[in-house]
Amino acid sequence: MKRLVSSVCAVGAAAVFLLSPCAPVSAAETGGVPDFDIAVNAPPQVVFIGDSITAGYGLKDYSPDDKLKCESFANMLAKEFKAELPPEAEFSYYNEGLDGRTSGELLELLRSGDLDDKLKDADAVIVSIGGNDMLGTFLDVLSRNNAPMQTVSKAANLGRALDKDLEGFAENMPLIADELNARTDGQVFVQTLYNPMETTAVQIINKLSIEKIGKLNAIIRECSEDEKKYKICNVFDEFVGRSNELTNIGKLDIHPNAEGHKEIAKLIGKTIRKETYYYHDYAAEKKYLKKHNMELEELRKKQEQEKKERERRETIKKAAGTAAAGTGGIAVLSVLLIRYGKMKGG
Repeated sequence: MKRLVSSVCAVGAAAVFLLSPCAPVSAAETGGVPDFDIAVNAPPQVVFIGDSITAGYGLKDYSPDDKLKCESFANMLAKEFKAELPPEAEFSYYNEGLDGRTSGELLELLRSGDLDDKLKDADAVIVSIGGNDMLGTFLDVLSRNNAPMQTVSKAANLGRALDKDLEGFAENMPLIADELNARTDGQVFVQTLYNPMETTAVQIINKLSIEKIGKLNAIIRECSEDEKKYKICNVFDEFVGRSNELTNIGKLDIHPNAEGHKEIAKLIGKTIRKETYYYHDYAAEKKYLKKHNMELEELRKKQEQEKKERERRETIKKAAGTAAAGTGGIAVLSVLLIRYGKMKGG
């Protein structure tokens, strides 16, 4: 948005310059002012916000203090977008993923204003949230520290506990959407949550994970208001039947592995590239204005010279007219004197 405002200001300034009395030349005579906002399919300024999936937890070289080293889906997409854009697009990228972040915590972060500077100029904002709202409840049942009877007891109450988690998510998600849309004019994308627990050893976990994660994704779709508030990246469908292949669930870790991040990057990248983004080509604009100003300066000089020449000619014309009037008067006087002389003599 900021770049588009800059473009409007620049074009407006050029228009004033063209139409001012000091430069009486029309935009049509100069070919008009070019548009320096260039359309592209990769967003020049990107912000990824979310939880440990966005951060890249569990990947090689991952560090919570430096999220840019690992091959997370966010980092992969950032590299792709940068490579696709020309240098003048001035690509920028932020990874605001945080291990363990819940939807309630994301809402608090947005309301704090700490991300406002990054969001206001973003062309695309990609959000991954919701998994941690239910993760603790799931993992409490799967914990190896549970005695067999504890696992049975917790599993029996799991459905109710997850429904309570979902109530909180259903309250937070529309508020998150509103906060994001109030802080950025960029396109917002929200990922659905994949199901890493579709083939665990505990059947009740498998059944409830399908049901409750399905409800969470239904909330994500409903809060998008038919994708008016944000576009949906349907990660869930890509992972169905592939949880053992694309996650670390075999190690009781629900996070995507390297192959899982590649799949997420592929899906989200495809969704993001369906939209159109813009960057402002300041270098081309500066070059154009410099050349155009020189041409206008030359035109003004030419017009000034033509004006002086017209004034010179007018002065000569007036002087000639005055001289002609004086000569005519003398001639008339001479004729009268001659006639008077003849009459007197006669």
